[in-house]
Amino acid sequence: MFDDCISSQERACLGGLSPAEAQVDENEEINNLHERTCGLRRLYNSAASINAKLPVEILVEIFRLAGPSFGPKEAIRLTHVCHAWRTLIHGTPVYWIDFLFPPPGHFLIGDTMKSASVVLGAITRSAPMRIKMGLYGDFLPALRHPAAEAHLHRITILHLDCRTMDDRDMRPFFDLSLPSLESLVVRMNCFIAIRPKNISAESPARFPRLRSLKTTCTSFPLAWVGAPLRVLEIWAVEEEAATPREVCHLRCCFLRSIPELFKVLGRCPDLEQLRLSGCLPCRGPKWDRDPAVPTPRLDRLAKFEINDDTELTRLFLEYFSPPRETFIAICTDSSYDALSEFLPAKDTLLALPLIQQVVCSACRPEEVYPHTVYGFAEAADGMYRARLAVLSSDKSVLHPWGRREVRDTIDLLRFFRGFAPIFSPAAVVGLDGSQINL
Repeated sequence: MFDDCISSQERACLGGLSPAEAQVDENEEINNLHERTCGLRRLYNSAASINAKLPVEILVEIFRLAGPSFGPKEAIRLTHVCHAWRTLIHGTPVYWIDFLFPPPGHFLIGDTMKSASVVLGAITRSAPMRIKMGLYGDFLPALRHPAAEAHLHRITILHLDCRTMDDRDMRPFFDLSLPSLESLVVRMNCFIAIRPKNISAESPARFPRLRSLKTTCTSFPLAWVGAPLRVLEIWAVEEEAATPREVCHLRCCFLRSIPELFKVLGRCPDLEQLRLSGCLPCRGPKWDRDPAVPTPRLDRLAKFEINDDTELTRLFLEYFSPPRETFIAICTDSSYDALSEFLPAKDTLLALPLIQQVVCSACRPEEVYPHTVYGFAEAADGMYRARLAVLSSDKSVLHPWGRREVRDTIDLLRFFRGFAPIFSPAAVVGLDGSQINL
């Protein structure tokens, strides 16, 4: 059957050749036929309706939605469908920008892609666009590759997750120079990560344009804080920790001292957002004031959030008072009838903005903080805007203790007394509670 496919003329061409020579000649012919077959298939695929009728711009948008939006594997799989798609995708920088920075809720590239060459190829093909990158720590060595170094100046956003690294080595990160970096998120476990022995040289000069820093580590990342910084979030815990009680059990490190924190804040006087979650040090000498370190003035601070043990929150508010226009969110483990436990012992109301209206929400079991108090104040335009949020993770009232008929209820009078040191009950303009014991 196979002999019928070979003409007599082709057989004559092989006459007089040795077996080795015949194989060389036939291999060349086979390669030519293979290339011709591939060319015909490409021509056939290019004539398909989706390629022939849809504009290139629409195809690109379809590929972006069907590829990077579903994860790195799907993004690469699209390039294996046909030559026409591969050529179009390889020549579309925005597709590779999506690949390097997938939407929230999707895996970062290090979790599903095992080849550093895929990362390097995506970085190269994304030129000349600015790069947003989400990366697991295992791929840090890829950024030190000569093919990647020429593109590092285009990285403006970097989300780095070093919590699941196989070799735990973060040292390649300290060799990077990212002059255009504006936003940095660093997730790591201080106890297992391998860092350089000497990190004293770390300074804001490493990232001269850094405007947003979010980190689970309270040590060396704070050395990168400089004057351009506008957003600082320190959550020294895994993301699974939602309440102050969980924070205490899951955090891996905390600030060395309050004066050290004030030094950091003093380097970013134009800070607009500050979040401290589970990072305050334990009581003791770490809270002693240092006359050489003044309390920082953050006159442009628009939002301040603190999520920690009630006592530590109270101590910090005795040290640091945000501007009166700052929106303050305080998340504590206070019981629902003692929401004001976080208030400083002296100058109580100086730690809080002026509040004219209050809305209370009580006993919502499905939420992390079932008891909340929101305070509003009148702005210059006459509109009332939120200025304070007090959230309590106390869920003791939700436990089925006591009589069945009062189970899962809350005593409204006790609830009012819980925040009486902050507000007058006359300021309450709204109350949302599904099960309240009147």
